[in-house]
Amino acid sequence: MTHTHGRKMLIILAMVVAVASASAVHAGYQEGLDYYKSGKYVEAAAEFQALVDQSPEYDSGYYLLGICFLQLKKLEDAEKNFRKAIELNGDKFDYHHKLATVMQKRRKNADVVKIMNAAEGLAADNKTKNQLHVMRGFAYAGQKKWSETIDDLEKANRIKPAVSVQTQLAKAYYSLNQSDKAVSYFEKVLAKDSKNAELQRLMAESSIKLGLQARDDASKKKHYGRAMQAAERFKTLKPGTDGDNLIGKAALGAKQYPKAVEAFTAVVSKDRKNCYAMVNLGKTYIAMNQFDNAEKPLKDAAACAPRMSTVYESLGLIYQKRGKASQEKEDANSAFAHYDTAKKYYNQASGIKSTSFIAQAISSIDQNIEVIKHNMDQDAIKAAEDAAIAAELARQKEEEAKRAEWEKKKGGGRP
Repeated sequence: MTHTHGRKMLIILAMVVAVASASAVHAGYQEGLDYYKSGKYVEAAAEFQALVDQSPEYDSGYYLLGICFLQLKKLEDAEKNFRKAIELNGDKFDYHHKLATVMQKRRKNADVVKIMNAAEGLAADNKTKNQLHVMRGFAYAGQKKWSETIDDLEKANRIKPAVSVQTQLAKAYYSLNQSDKAVSYFEKVLAKDSKNAELQRLMAESSIKLGLQARDDASKKKHYGRAMQAAERFKTLKPGTDGDNLIGKAALGAKQYPKAVEAFTAVVSKDRKNCYAMVNLGKTYIAMNQFDNAEKPLKDAAACAPRMSTVYESLGLIYQKRGKASQEKEDANSAFAHYDTAKKYYNQASGIKSTSFIAQAISSIDQNIEVIKHNMDQDAIKAAEDAAIAAELARQKEEEAKRAEWEKKKGGGRP
């Protein structure tokens, strides 16, 4: 055998081995795939492990092995194999996405964001772009980075609207107090999933916030009406004081005071630690001008939450209104007493949290007190003047009586 002939034989032998190796790889791949499709993930993993042992540079083998481990919930093994696949071939978006899926399951949201940022340039079509924005958007949500969450999930929603994406968008807007946008998404989601108690609760709370912000009666009616519907659905789905409390707040905003009283009373009768419900019950009675009924729940709230400024602010309002009523009846002493108590409560509230309402209320009380004092001074002056006039008239009358008596005596002594 010549040297040249020997070299040819080696090349042919290498080609045969390569073909045989490729055939073996293909056979192993197919067997592993068949096992995977049958849900036999352990057997599939064994086949794919054999593949990468035989062909250490086979990136797809590591990727498939990672998927098997992902199905088996062996997340560390899955991560290891996905990272190896990316090391061998970092140009495939699916490799990065599956690695991010593992990190998401391990609740390592910062790693998910990092992985998706690195893979952003590989997302070339709408499908992969949607996967990128959904994965990264939910990772941002896990970090409570709501603005970033919204940025990604709005892009995903434009590509492919999905209930899960719209639900997270609603929650993100809710967390940022962008209640109008939150309500818009809650409406879309609840139209498809009306039995989701948590979403009904958030819808009610968002609508109540919009009601508080509304400046015209028509808008308030719309927002509080929607809040009432969501609150009642929430209570039906999840009976308890939380539902009563939501109904109470919606009813108070809608000026359905008897319904609000009923709801808040139900809350405080079952939960003596719900200080906010006590306050809202007191505020409802104030709105109904039932100040005696309002005072008790507010004082209960003061004992329950002594650092809640709104309690003392509401008590101040009660006594301010009582003072005004006494002033209108011209009962100065009673008015002074009520106004004095009102100022004490307002100052107590201001010591916890100063507000423009409290400052204006105290200023109004001071002005009313000045009016009462001025009126009292004017009354005193008039009374003094009337007394002086009466005294002068009495003096004149007495002089006239004396003169008449003298004239009478004088006339009786004539001859």
